[in-house]
Amino acid sequence: VAEARRQYFGRSRAVVAALARHGLDVEVPDGLNLWLPVRDERAALLHLEAAGVRVAAGSPFVAPDDQQAPHVRVTLALVRPEEADEVAALLAEATRA
Repeated sequence: VAEARRQYFGRSRAVVAALARHGLDVEVPDGLNLWLPVRDERAALLHLEAAGVRVAAGSPFVAPDDQQAPHVRVTLALVRPEEADEVAALLAEATRA
């Protein structure tokens, strides 16, 4: 379990660092999921799906009266460090979709 935690944290850190290189500052998540703010949730979902990146809509995880900005949930567990920059570039594009 400790090794899995270390691996997942390293993967998350690699993607967050790559996102920073693309101009997006987000915190390293403490779990497997990154909550990525986007301009338009639906447009981001469509953009990423077209690029072959599966993410989840963030709105089902927000209370109805919460005024939180749109976001998508990105599970980073399967992103290998050598893929971090490519994935981050696609995520960065999706934030502007």
